[in-house]
Amino acid sequence: MDSEWRIEMARGAAITGAGLRDFKSVEEVQQWVDEHGGGEAGEVALRDAAAKASGGYPRILSLINEWLDRQDRTRADAKAAESLELERQAVRAAQRSALASERAARYAMWSALVSLAAAIVSAAAYWLTRVPS
Repeated sequence: MDSEWRIEMARGAAITGAGLRDFKSVEEVQQWVDEHGGGEAGEVALRDAAAKASGGYPRILSLINEWLDRQDRTRADAKAAESLELERQAVRAAQRSALASERAARYAMWSALVSLAAAIVSAAAYWLTRVPS
């Protein structure tokens, strides 16, 4: 019994020595991260503390891993949303480009018709001046 108590105390010392506490939920892990700088700084502090306390309670480490997994999923979701928005912007740009190309093709067609008409008028004027009356 005495040895179990000593093991339990040693584990507790490993957890507190690493700067962690006995988390009961993922929300407590979030609170700890916020207390240690929040955001990326808090996450780095949590990863460091978890690495130091790797011989501690598996339940605490599983809560930390769950919190880290949630953060990874949140970042992945944000990147996916950003990627989707960039794809939408690319599609809108391609649509605008296609409309501009279509308009340019129409102007080119009208320019070709005007050039053809000018060539016909020029040829007619040449033949009319060459033909003896």
